[in-house]
Amino acid sequence: MIKKLLLNITSTILLSSIGFSQFNSVYAEGGGTGLLFSLNYERMLTDNISVRVGYGSASAEEEGHEGHSHGDEGDGKITFIPIGANYLIGSGNNKLTVGGGMTMVNTTMEYELGSLSLDANFPYATAGYRYQRGTGGLYMSFSGYAFFIKDLITEETTMLPWGGLSFGWTF
Repeated sequence: MIKKLLLNITSTILLSSIGFSQFNSVYAEGGGTGLLFSLNYERMLTDNISVRVGYGSASAEEEGHEGHSHGDEGDGKITFIPIGANYLIGSGNNKLTVGGGMTMVNTTMEYELGSLSLDANFPYATAGYRYQRGTGGLYMSFSGYAFFIKDLITEETTMLPWGGLSFGWTF
């Protein structure tokens, strides 16, 4: 339900901004909302507001051990689809960005990062620096993220600090 709602909202925003957008960016992000690596598309809606969607994927070998709900050994895959919005502060090519969104998760097995479960969608907040020319060209950013993920031990949502570095192209 949440996935469909977020996809509908993002689609509506992207389609309604066709006549008003300034530029688009395509970039690769190490770390960030895809946890390890993601490819992203971002569209400026106004001088200060952008929306993004990305795709990241990883695979791992599952080990069967006592207490693990999947038992047999095998390969698993996890897919991350980050969707979000940013507000840009500043003028010229150098901007401060603040924003948030949701990373949707699709997985064939349980993944854990310490005691945190990565088998469910999780919201995030972000703040960072961006270099992006209004006339197009090099796109570069580094950001800090706060992921809000369920802790398997306490059963509560906990904040996971994270970082990301992006390089790409604006057109």
